Amino acid sequence: MSGGRNDQTVTASIVTALDEENGYLNEVLKSRCDRVPTDRPYKSSIWKVKSDPNKTIAVASIGRMGNVRSAAMTAAMWRYHTSPLIILLGIAGILDTAQFRLGDVILSADVKTRYPNKLKQLNTREDVVVDLTATPREPSASYSPPFDGLTEVDSRELYFDNGYLRHIRDKASCGKGLNAIQSYIAARPDRRVHLRDNKQHPDNISAQGTRKPRIQSATVFSWGMVVDHDEYRQFLLHKNEDHSLDYYPGEAADGKGIASVDMESFGFFAFFEELSRFDVRMTPTRITVRGLSDHAGSKTKFQKDTKDSWRRVALENAALTAIDFIENAHI
Repeated sequence: MSGGRNDQTVTASIVTALDEENGYLNEVLKSRCDRVPTDRPYKSSIWKVKSDPNKTIAVASIGRMGNVRSAAMTAAMWRYHTSPLIILLGIAGILDTAQFRLGDVILSADVKTRYPNKLKQLNTREDVVVDLTATPREPSASYSPPFDGLTEVDSRELYFDNGYLRHIRDKASCGKGLNAIQSYIAARPDRRVHLRDNKQHPDNISAQGTRKPRIQSATVFSWGMVVDHDEYRQFLLHKNEDHSLDYYPGEAADGKGIASVDMESFGFFAFFEELSRFDVRMTPTRITVRGLSDHAGSKTKFQKDTKDSWRRVALENAALTAIDFIENAHI
Protein backbone atom coordinates (compact mmCIF):
# COMPACT_ATOMS: atom_id res chain seq x y z
CA MET A 1 0.00 0.00 0.00
CA SER A 2 1.06 3.59 -0.48
CA GLY A 3 1.16 6.47 1.96
CA GLY A 4 3.06 4.58 4.66
CA ARG A 5 0.39 1.98 5.37
CA ASN A 6 1.39 -1.48 6.46
CA ASP A 7 1.09 -4.02 3.65
CA GLN A 8 -0.06 -6.79 6.01
CA THR A 9 -3.33 -6.89 7.90
CA VAL A 10 -3.16 -8.04 11.51
CA THR A 11 -5.99 -9.96 13.16
CA ALA A 12 -6.57 -7.32 15.81
CA SER A 13 -5.15 -4.06 17.13
CA ILE A 14 -5.11 -2.95 20.76
CA VAL A 15 -4.66 0.68 21.84
CA THR A 16 -3.98 1.62 25.48
CA ALA A 17 -4.04 5.10 26.99
CA LEU A 18 -0.93 4.90 29.16
CA ASP A 19 2.39 3.07 29.03
CA GLU A 20 1.49 1.56 32.43
CA GLU A 21 -1.56 -0.10 30.86
CA ASN A 22 0.59 -1.25 27.97
CA GLY A 23 2.99 -2.83 30.45
CA TYR A 24 0.31 -4.97 32.08
CA LEU A 25 -1.02 -5.95 28.66
CA ASN A 26 2.48 -7.00 27.57
CA GLU A 27 2.82 -9.25 30.62
CA VAL A 28 -0.36 -11.09 29.63
CA LEU A 29 0.71 -11.19 25.98
CA LYS A 30 4.02 -12.84 26.91
CA SER A 31 2.16 -15.82 28.35
CA ARG A 32 -0.22 -16.18 25.38
CA CYS A 33 1.75 -14.88 22.39
CA ASP A 34 5.19 -14.62 20.79
CA ARG A 35 6.55 -11.17 19.95
CA VAL A 36 7.34 -10.54 16.28
CA PRO A 37 10.19 -8.14 15.33
CA THR A 38 8.91 -4.98 13.65
CA ASP A 39 10.34 -1.71 12.35
CA ARG A 40 7.21 0.37 12.74
CA PRO A 41 7.91 4.14 12.76
CA TYR A 42 6.16 4.69 16.09
CA LYS A 43 6.08 2.88 19.42
CA SER A 44 4.18 -0.32 18.74
CA SER A 45 4.64 -4.09 18.87
CA ILE A 46 3.36 -7.12 16.97
CA TRP A 47 2.44 -10.42 18.63
CA LYS A 48 1.54 -13.86 17.25
CA VAL A 49 -1.00 -15.94 19.22
CA LYS A 50 0.57 -19.23 20.37
CA SER A 51 -2.67 -21.20 20.16
CA ASP A 52 -3.32 -19.97 16.62
CA PRO A 53 -0.20 -18.64 14.80
CA ASN A 54 -2.44 -17.29 12.04
CA LYS A 55 -3.68 -14.64 14.48
CA THR A 56 -1.52 -11.56 14.99
CA ILE A 57 -2.05 -8.58 17.33
CA ALA A 58 -0.68 -5.06 16.97
CA VAL A 59 -0.31 -3.08 20.24
CA ALA A 60 0.36 0.63 20.79
CA SER A 61 0.08 3.15 23.63
CA ILE A 62 -1.37 6.65 23.33
CA GLY A 63 1.02 7.77 26.07
CA ARG A 64 -1.42 10.28 27.54
CA MET A 65 -5.05 10.40 28.65
CA GLY A 66 -7.81 12.27 26.81
CA ASN A 67 -10.33 11.90 24.00
CA VAL A 68 -8.39 14.11 21.56
CA ARG A 69 -5.19 12.10 22.02
CA SER A 70 -7.22 8.91 21.76
CA ALA A 71 -8.68 9.88 18.38
CA ALA A 72 -5.26 10.94 17.08
CA MET A 73 -3.50 7.76 18.20
CA THR A 74 -6.29 5.57 16.88
CA ALA A 75 -5.88 7.26 13.50
CA ALA A 76 -2.12 6.58 13.59
CA MET A 77 -2.68 2.96 14.59
CA TRP A 78 -5.19 2.50 11.77
CA ARG A 79 -2.76 4.03 9.29
CA TYR A 80 -0.07 1.44 9.93
CA HIS A 81 -2.01 -1.61 11.11
CA THR A 82 -5.30 -2.35 9.36
CA SER A 83 -7.32 -5.02 11.16
CA PRO A 84 -10.91 -6.29 11.23
CA LEU A 85 -10.96 -5.70 15.01
CA ILE A 86 -9.55 -2.85 17.10
CA ILE A 87 -9.79 -2.66 20.89
CA LEU A 88 -9.30 0.29 23.22
CA LEU A 89 -8.07 -1.15 26.53
CA GLY A 90 -7.75 0.52 29.92
CA ILE A 91 -9.29 1.16 33.32
CA ALA A 92 -12.33 3.16 34.36
CA GLY A 93 -14.13 4.47 37.42
CA ILE A 94 -17.48 2.96 38.40
CA LEU A 95 -20.52 5.23 38.03
CA ASP A 96 -23.26 2.66 38.67
CA THR A 97 -22.24 1.12 42.00
CA ALA A 98 -25.55 -0.76 42.19
CA GLN A 99 -24.77 -3.01 39.22
CA PHE A 100 -20.98 -3.10 38.96
CA ARG A 101 -18.08 -3.72 41.32
CA LEU A 102 -14.32 -3.30 41.41
CA GLY A 103 -12.55 -5.86 39.24
CA ASP A 104 -15.45 -6.21 36.78
CA VAL A 105 -14.58 -5.84 33.11
CA ILE A 106 -16.87 -3.77 30.90
CA LEU A 107 -17.08 -4.55 27.18
CA SER A 108 -18.72 -1.73 25.27
CA ALA A 109 -19.37 -0.49 21.76
CA ASP A 110 -21.70 2.27 22.93
CA VAL A 111 -20.36 5.49 24.47
CA LYS A 112 -21.92 8.77 25.62
CA THR A 113 -20.31 12.09 26.39
CA ARG A 114 -21.29 15.54 27.58
CA TYR A 115 -18.98 18.54 27.47
CA PRO A 116 -19.12 22.35 27.79
CA ASN A 117 -19.02 24.35 24.58
CA LYS A 118 -19.64 27.83 26.01
CA LEU A 119 -19.08 29.79 29.22
CA LYS A 120 -22.04 32.17 29.27
CA GLN A 121 -22.97 35.16 31.40
CA LEU A 122 -26.35 34.75 33.08
CA ASN A 123 -29.01 37.01 31.56
CA THR A 124 -32.30 37.25 33.47
CA ARG A 125 -34.13 38.01 30.21
CA GLU A 126 -32.90 34.72 28.73
CA ASP A 127 -32.00 32.39 31.59
CA VAL A 128 -33.56 31.09 34.79
CA VAL A 129 -31.60 29.15 37.43
CA VAL A 130 -33.27 25.93 38.60
CA ASP A 131 -32.22 24.24 41.84
CA LEU A 132 -32.67 20.48 41.44
CA THR A 133 -30.78 19.63 44.62
CA ALA A 134 -33.80 20.61 46.72
CA THR A 135 -36.53 19.26 44.40
CA PRO A 136 -35.16 16.67 41.97
CA ARG A 137 -37.16 16.40 38.78
CA GLU A 138 -38.35 13.08 37.44
CA PRO A 139 -36.41 11.98 34.32
CA SER A 140 -38.14 13.42 31.27
CA ALA A 141 -38.35 11.86 27.81
CA SER A 142 -38.66 15.18 26.02
CA TYR A 143 -37.46 18.75 26.31
CA SER A 144 -40.30 20.95 27.57
CA PRO A 145 -39.05 23.86 29.70
CA PRO A 146 -41.73 25.18 32.08
CA PHE A 147 -40.39 28.73 31.88
CA ASP A 148 -41.75 30.22 28.67
CA GLY A 149 -38.97 31.60 26.47
CA LEU A 150 -36.22 31.12 29.06
CA THR A 151 -33.33 28.68 29.14
CA GLU A 152 -33.21 26.66 32.35
CA VAL A 153 -29.79 26.59 33.99
CA ASP A 154 -28.90 23.86 36.47
CA SER A 155 -27.72 25.58 39.67
CA ARG A 156 -24.98 22.95 39.99
CA GLU A 157 -23.36 24.27 36.81
CA LEU A 158 -22.99 27.91 37.81
CA TYR A 159 -19.46 29.07 37.15
CA PHE A 160 -17.46 32.02 38.45
CA ASP A 161 -19.46 35.21 39.08
CA ASN A 162 -22.89 35.09 37.47
CA GLY A 163 -21.94 32.65 34.72
CA TYR A 164 -22.64 29.08 33.73
CA LEU A 165 -21.28 26.35 31.47
CA ARG A 166 -23.45 25.46 28.50
CA HIS A 167 -23.14 21.77 27.61
CA ILE A 168 -23.65 19.67 24.53
CA ARG A 169 -24.28 15.93 24.42
CA ASP A 170 -22.93 13.42 21.94
CA LYS A 171 -22.64 9.67 21.52
CA ALA A 172 -20.97 7.12 19.28
CA SER A 173 -21.33 3.39 18.79
CA CYS A 174 -20.44 0.44 16.58
CA GLY A 175 -23.18 -1.96 15.54
CA LYS A 176 -20.70 -4.69 14.60
CA GLY A 177 -19.02 -4.27 17.96
CA LEU A 178 -22.32 -4.55 19.85
CA ASN A 179 -23.18 -7.77 17.98
CA ALA A 180 -19.74 -9.26 18.64
CA ILE A 181 -19.97 -8.42 22.35
CA GLN A 182 -23.45 -9.94 22.67
CA SER A 183 -22.34 -13.27 21.09
CA TYR A 184 -19.15 -13.29 23.18
CA ILE A 185 -21.03 -12.68 26.47
CA ALA A 186 -23.64 -15.31 25.52
CA ALA A 187 -20.83 -17.89 25.28
CA ARG A 188 -20.08 -17.28 28.99
CA PRO A 189 -16.40 -16.24 28.86
CA ASP A 190 -16.23 -16.23 32.70
CA ARG A 191 -15.88 -20.02 32.53
CA ARG A 192 -12.69 -19.52 30.51
CA VAL A 193 -11.27 -16.23 31.79
CA HIS A 194 -10.34 -16.34 35.46
CA LEU A 195 -10.60 -12.74 36.61
CA ARG A 196 -8.58 -11.70 39.64
CA ASP A 197 -10.19 -10.46 42.83
CA ASN A 198 -8.60 -8.49 45.68
CA LYS A 199 -9.67 -10.14 48.91
CA GLN A 200 -7.07 -8.22 50.91
CA HIS A 201 -8.94 -5.00 50.06
CA PRO A 202 -12.60 -5.99 49.43
CA ASP A 203 -15.03 -3.68 47.64
CA ASN A 204 -17.21 -2.42 50.50
CA ILE A 205 -18.90 0.35 48.49
CA SER A 206 -20.49 -1.39 45.50
CA ALA A 207 -23.75 -3.22 46.17
CA GLN A 208 -22.34 -6.15 44.17
CA GLY A 209 -19.05 -6.15 46.07
CA THR A 210 -19.43 -9.62 47.60
CA ARG A 211 -19.78 -11.53 44.30
CA LYS A 212 -16.87 -12.50 42.04
CA PRO A 213 -15.74 -10.04 39.33
CA ARG A 214 -17.55 -10.54 36.01
CA ILE A 215 -17.24 -9.68 32.34
CA GLN A 216 -20.26 -7.53 31.42
CA SER A 217 -21.61 -5.47 28.55
CA ALA A 218 -22.74 -1.88 29.17
CA THR A 219 -22.83 1.69 27.88
CA VAL A 220 -19.89 3.81 29.06
CA PHE A 221 -19.48 7.54 29.64
CA SER A 222 -16.37 9.30 28.37
CA TRP A 223 -15.38 12.72 29.68
CA GLY A 224 -12.61 15.28 29.45
CA MET A 225 -11.14 14.83 32.91
CA VAL A 226 -10.69 12.37 35.74
CA VAL A 227 -13.81 12.12 37.93
CA ASP A 228 -12.75 12.05 41.58
CA HIS A 229 -15.82 13.41 43.37
CA ASP A 230 -18.60 11.36 44.98
CA GLU A 231 -21.31 13.98 44.50
CA TYR A 232 -20.32 14.59 40.89
CA ARG A 233 -20.62 10.86 40.18
CA GLN A 234 -24.27 11.09 41.24
CA PHE A 235 -24.64 14.27 39.21
CA LEU A 236 -23.50 12.47 36.05
CA LEU A 237 -25.96 9.64 36.64
CA HIS A 238 -28.76 12.17 37.07
CA LYS A 239 -27.75 14.05 33.93
CA ASN A 240 -27.84 10.81 31.96
CA GLU A 241 -31.44 10.27 33.04
CA ASP A 242 -32.74 13.82 32.59
CA HIS A 243 -31.84 15.71 29.42
CA SER A 244 -34.18 18.63 30.07
CA LEU A 245 -31.63 21.12 31.41
CA ASP A 246 -29.15 21.08 28.53
CA TYR A 247 -29.18 23.93 26.05
CA TYR A 248 -28.73 21.36 23.29
CA PRO A 249 -30.96 18.52 24.52
CA GLY A 250 -30.14 16.33 21.50
CA GLU A 251 -31.83 12.95 21.58
CA ALA A 252 -34.32 12.23 24.33
CA ALA A 253 -33.09 10.17 27.27
CA ASP A 254 -32.66 6.67 25.83
CA GLY A 255 -33.01 4.70 29.04
CA LYS A 256 -29.47 3.32 28.83
CA GLY A 257 -27.60 3.58 32.10
CA ILE A 258 -23.90 4.46 32.17
CA ALA A 259 -21.69 1.93 33.91
CA SER A 260 -18.33 3.68 34.09
CA VAL A 261 -16.39 6.80 33.22
CA ASP A 262 -13.12 7.11 31.28
CA MET A 263 -11.27 9.72 29.22
CA GLU A 264 -10.62 8.00 25.87
CA SER A 265 -13.59 5.98 24.61
CA PHE A 266 -15.48 8.77 22.87
CA GLY A 267 -12.44 9.89 20.83
CA PHE A 268 -11.79 6.27 19.85
CA PHE A 269 -15.32 5.63 18.58
CA ALA A 270 -15.78 9.11 17.11
CA PHE A 271 -12.73 8.69 14.83
CA PHE A 272 -14.20 5.62 13.17
CA GLU A 273 -17.68 7.11 13.06
CA GLU A 274 -16.32 10.02 11.03
CA LEU A 275 -14.26 7.66 8.88
CA SER A 276 -17.40 5.67 8.02
CA ARG A 277 -18.93 8.80 6.47
CA PHE A 278 -16.36 8.46 3.69
CA ASP A 279 -16.33 4.69 3.28
CA VAL A 280 -18.16 2.30 5.58
CA ARG A 281 -15.95 -0.55 4.32
CA MET A 282 -12.95 1.12 5.96
CA THR A 283 -14.29 0.77 9.49
CA PRO A 284 -13.46 -2.29 11.60
CA THR A 285 -15.34 -3.86 14.48
CA ARG A 286 -14.32 -1.76 17.49
CA ILE A 287 -14.92 -2.15 21.20
CA THR A 288 -13.54 -0.78 24.43
CA VAL A 289 -12.48 -3.10 27.26
CA ARG A 290 -12.38 -1.46 30.69
CA GLY A 291 -11.33 -2.90 34.03
CA LEU A 292 -13.10 -1.13 36.91
CA SER A 293 -10.46 0.23 39.29
CA ASP A 294 -12.17 2.82 41.53
CA HIS A 295 -15.51 4.43 42.44
CA ALA A 296 -14.87 7.80 40.72
CA GLY A 297 -14.60 9.53 44.08
CA SER A 298 -12.26 9.82 47.09
CA LYS A 299 -9.56 8.25 44.91
CA THR A 300 -6.48 9.60 46.72
CA LYS A 301 -7.49 8.04 50.05
CA PHE A 302 -8.73 4.88 48.32
CA GLN A 303 -5.48 4.37 46.42
CA LYS A 304 -3.45 4.99 49.57
CA ASP A 305 -5.55 2.63 51.70
CA THR A 306 -5.46 -0.16 49.10
CA LYS A 307 -1.84 0.51 48.01
CA ASP A 308 -3.22 1.05 44.48
CA SER A 309 -3.82 -2.71 44.27
CA TRP A 310 -7.22 -2.42 42.57
CA ARG A 311 -5.63 -0.57 39.67
CA ARG A 312 -3.32 -3.52 39.05
CA VAL A 313 -6.18 -6.02 39.35
CA ALA A 314 -8.37 -4.03 36.94
CA LEU A 315 -5.60 -3.72 34.35
CA GLU A 316 -4.78 -7.41 34.45
CA ASN A 317 -8.47 -8.38 34.19
CA ALA A 318 -8.96 -6.07 31.22
CA ALA A 319 -5.90 -7.49 29.45
CA LEU A 320 -6.97 -11.11 30.05
CA THR A 321 -10.43 -10.34 28.67
CA ALA A 322 -9.14 -8.49 25.60
CA ILE A 323 -6.86 -11.37 24.59
CA ASP A 324 -9.62 -13.92 25.16
CA PHE A 325 -11.99 -11.80 23.05
CA ILE A 326 -9.48 -11.82 20.18
CA GLU A 327 -9.03 -15.59 20.48
CA ASN A 328 -12.71 -16.51 20.75
CA ALA A 329 -15.07 -13.78 19.51
CA HIS A 330 -16.72 -14.16 16.10
CA ILE A 331 -15.77 -11.11 14.02
